Amino acid sequence: MRRRLLVLAAIVYTVPCFAAENAALVLEQVLRAQRLGRNTVLASRTAGGGELTVTDFVVGHYGRAIGFEVGDLYVAQNRERHSLRELLNASSRFVFVDLATLPPDAATWEEIVAQAPGTAGVVLVSRPAFDQAERIAVVRVDTFIRGRHRTNASTMLYLLERQANGEWKIGLISTGGGYEMVHSNTNHRDRHLPKDYDYYHARQD
Repeated sequence: MRRRLLVLAAIVYTVPCFAAENAALVLEQVLRAQRLGRNTVLASRTAGGGELTVTDFVVGHYGRAIGFEVGDLYVAQNRERHSLRELLNASSRFVFVDLATLPPDAATWEEIVAQAPGTAGVVLVSRPAFDQAERIAVVRVDTFIRGRHRTNASTMLYLLERQANGEWKIGLISTGGGYEMVHSNTNHRDRHLPKDYDYYHARQD
């Protein structure tokens, strides 16, 4: 009996550790692909948004079952803000900034970059969402870069696959025009997701 309890405890402990390790690996891979410019900082807390856009993206490549599974987890994982420092295991090569206001509460792109004076821009990252087997992951990245006359914004959805050797490889990237596709508010509306859209009731199974 004691041996069974020890084995069960080991399994329970291993699962969250494995998930945390995969989250860190996926985020590292995505941020490496972003090739962050000099003096570009990361928001210290995660930011989700665009739930139906993410679900449609995964459904289009892996079908409804996996797509909705990952979409549901994306919603759950990004309902609350999470420390990006902790998800990345406090990697020292990234510079973080604490933003008091994040989308959708920030009404304009300028409101976001204004919270990081002296920087080239700010990058927001979602918490990764996985399928049950943790072989597929999706991450959303929003960039807000200062231009000469205005702030330029873009959104990228990364779809990654775990390889046989445990490494994560970026398989697909979807790009968008930024804030209007991502976060809904009075000035910039998500093309799929109005501000008070009920994702669960609106989804068609």
